[in-house]
Amino acid sequence: MYEAEQQAKFLGIEYRWVFVNDAKEAQEHQDADAVIATIETEEVAAALPGAAVFNVTDRDDKLRTRCRRNLFHVAPSWTMLSAAKKQWKESEPDDHAIEAHAWHPRFVKFAGRELNNRWRNSVGREMTDDDWAVWAAYRLVADAVAQNAEATPVELITYFREEMEFDGQKGAYMTFRETGQLRQPLLVTVAGRLAGEAPVRGVAASDDLDSLGAQECRP
Repeated sequence: MYEAEQQAKFLGIEYRWVFVNDAKEAQEHQDADAVIATIETEEVAAALPGAAVFNVTDRDDKLRTRCRRNLFHVAPSWTMLSAAKKQWKESEPDDHAIEAHAWHPRFVKFAGRELNNRWRNSVGREMTDDDWAVWAAYRLVADAVAQNAEATPVELITYFREEMEFDGQKGAYMTFRETGQLRQPLLVTVAGRLAGEAPVRGVAASDDLDSLGAQECRP
């Protein structure tokens, strides 16, 4: 991604991004510092236990509650999305066709306009939820390496879990829960139009990101 590449160039860091098609192919990259996974997320994390693996597409709640230490979920879970819709409905009971998203191409606050414009100019289309998650994963890795240039892959996992604060351009610094889920504000649409954000003011504290989604691991 453009921002990660510019940051790396400025700091004199050289990234080598490797793309794989499945978990079996991922096993060939045991020296990876981090992996951005769009398929077979849990299988990739199992194949590369020493690397931070970022899930950018799978919203399955069970993936979160199993709490694999090296698996981080940038995509919001179904429970998070459902909680955002429920909060909005409680605040605006007359609204219908409510949906919740990680991102929206009409979001302009907190430098969202600039991010959407950069993406549109670079890729030639609007940024989707999954696009935002991929962008965020790239930035998470780039920021972590920039701040911990000498860290081992295992130390990076600890950094993501215990220290990382991420600005995903949604108005709040985001951190990872024990479940590996990225705490984050969500965007709410009503009948397809961007209407607001969750946590929904008046229903939950605006900074209570833990009001969205499960917090605990389960065996």
